[in-house]
Amino acid sequence: MTTTEKQITAIVIGADESIAVHTFAGLTDYQRAVGGYIETVTLNGNHDMIVNEEGRLQRLPFNRIASAIAVRHGIAGLLVGPAIIVGHARGEFTNADPAFLAEHDDLLKLAEHDCIG
Repeated sequence: MTTTEKQITAIVIGADESIAVHTFAGLTDYQRAVGGYIETVTLNGNHDMIVNEEGRLQRLPFNRIASAIAVRHGIAGLLVGPAIIVGHARGEFTNADPAFLAEHDDLLKLAEHDCIG
């Protein structure tokens, strides 16, 4: 019997303030996207943010948008490198809800006008 990993649709926020939707098949894909070992930051009961566990040691660039989203959810600290937003249910990653990004649209607009950071 072969097992296939569940495909997850997630929102990727680059340190360069790019926003994209990508599909991930599992741990290796997440690690590749953040450039190393992953660390999960719980944003709310339905979403997590995945970042590089050693991003600060690797001196990855500051991610203004991901950090502002984290602060909005009560998470202190500066996030670096790319961040992946995934859904979360019953201890597993699930598809990110597109409404999540819409809820933070004000931060994206501020970033476009260089008003956060």
